[in-house]
Amino acid sequence: VYVHINNTNPIWRQGPERDAVTEAGFEVGHDGMEIELA
Repeated sequence: VYVHINNTNPIWRQGPERDAVTEAGFEVGHDGMEIELA
């Protein structure tokens, strides 16, 4: 899960950059996202 995002990072919004990240197998973190650590 990619979580180091600020308002200047192009993966913040839908677009080709975000698509490239998700197509590479990564998930983009979002507000309210919960991650369970085992």
